[in-house]
Amino acid sequence: APTLTQRAAPDVVRKATRNPYQPRINAIRKAIHVEDKRLRQKYTWLQHQNALGMACFLGSLAIMATTSYMYLTGAMAWYFMIPLMAFASSILH
Repeated sequence: APTLTQRAAPDVVRKATRNPYQPRINAIRKAIHVEDKRLRQKYTWLQHQNALGMACFLGSLAIMATTSYMYLTGAMAWYFMIPLMAFASSILH
């Protein structure tokens, strides 16, 4: 069984390495959380955030696939293909 000093040692280390900015960090986190809850109540479509993200992802992939196909078949010039691919990949990023 650990002795009293072995059990107390982690507490001493934790207190010595405690972040002096932790109260500020906690206040900022709380403010962000409160604002997040307020915005989610005001804009109900934010409840579908995962579905919206997936739609953007799949839409970007579709744009990239269509652009690639059109370029490879000669239906689109390179100077149209490059900006379209850059736009689609920027959404994925």
